[in-house]
Amino acid sequence: MARVSTITTERIPIPHEPGEWMRFQMLSYLTLDKSRKVRMAELTAETATLSKETIAQIREELAAAKNAPVIKAEPIQKHDRATLLRHGIAEWSYEGAVDAEDLDDRTADWAAREILALSEPTDDDLKKGSLRAIAS
Repeated sequence: MARVSTITTERIPIPHEPGEWMRFQMLSYLTLDKSRKVRMAELTAETATLSKETIAQIREELAAAKNAPVIKAEPIQKHDRATLLRHGIAEWSYEGAVDAEDLDDRTADWAAREILALSEPTDDDLKKGSLRAIAS
């Protein structure tokens, strides 16, 4: 599976929109890297605007939570959703050309997670055989 440009999914029904579907394109390592870098830049910009008081409060909360159970971050949180959608939607049942900016938040979130699962499958995804990729 070295070349991802030919790997797409079958038509996947959009769970909350009966009759509608999307096909997704597996993303290359460069696109995934770009998605991570865009997200990191967003987080850095957000952090730069925090006041000293807010940063101090966050540090106090982190220190207090030191012994709390660790909650593993979701893989999607490391990525820029718009980048995933722009590069990962191959086709859809909606009228008109594919334009990720046209999606509502719920559909965008679902689609981004599907694209990421296809492009960066977890061990659980691989064990379940949940990858719906086909070479076109």
